[in-house]
Amino acid sequence: MSYLVASLVISFLLGAVPVSLIAGKMLKGVDLRKCGSGNLGATNVFRNLGPFWGAVILAWDIGKGATAVLLAQMIISFSGNESIIHPDLILLLAAISVVLGHTISPFSGFKGGKGVATSCGACLVLALYPALISLGVFAAVMVFTRVVSLASVSAVSVMPFATLFIQLKTGDHSFTIFLFILALCSLVVFKHRTNLRRLKDGSESKLKAPDKDKGEI
Repeated sequence: MSYLVASLVISFLLGAVPVSLIAGKMLKGVDLRKCGSGNLGATNVFRNLGPFWGAVILAWDIGKGATAVLLAQMIISFSGNESIIHPDLILLLAAISVVLGHTISPFSGFKGGKGVATSCGACLVLALYPALISLGVFAAVMVFTRVVSLASVSAVSVMPFATLFIQLKTGDHSFTIFLFILALCSLVVFKHRTNLRRLKDGSESKLKAPDKDKGEI
């Protein structure tokens, strides 16, 4: 049980480090919680700090999701599989913990990102091919619409079906990963509920870099 606790705590803390908030204050002297959408994800960083730092934060958010699962794997290997809890379940719980840390960080007033990039990073370790399919969907929707929220919701909506399809094709009858991904993607969609309302009424904004000529940050 101690290995499970260690995995959950490490994963949550890794997800909770508000790198985007720190970057905003150090680079521009701004609090990203009070800029744009108030979100601490890569999209708001892109809009307020520029494309370069948006890409850096995106890479960080993806990386910490993958790292949390990989660290959980290391902890399991050090334990010698002595835990009474199945190793796969520990990995899944670590993935959930890092996403929760990212979305409700106690270090930023329980504000954070919406969990898309961090979930993607975790899923790249847990379910590589479904994650790659979802990334393809995200890229395609972004190219045609430039609406990040629509691309994000589209990608996570496809992810459970891609997972189930690949499991059926490979003869994998264990649906633990599928149920986890379904729950994780549902959380991400829930975090986008305000975006979905704006998409419905046509007021959701498209992604664009800050306009320096207009005095934007």
